[in-house]
Amino acid sequence: MSLVKVLFLVAVTGHLLCGCCDCLITYVPGGKKFDFKQMSDNKAMSETFAKMPLRNINISICHGSPAVQDRRRR
Repeated sequence: MSLVKVLFLVAVTGHLLCGCCDCLITYVPGGKKFDFKQMSDNKAMSETFAKMPLRNINISICHGSPAVQDRRRR
C-alpha cells in the first residue's frame, strides 16, 4: 500500500471519528438538539444537557481530540 493511501485512510478515519463525536454531543437524550447559540445562556445549556449521560461526553473528548490533532499535523 502506498503512503498516499495510508494517509488517506488516516484522514478518513479522523473525519469519521469527528463526525461520530459531534453527533454524541449534538443529539442529546430527551429529543433536544444542542445549538451553539445556547453557549451564552447557562440556563438553556443546563436544561439541554440535564439528561446527557457523562459517558457520551467522555467518549467524545477521548475520540475527538486525537482526530482533530491528526488533521492539524498536515
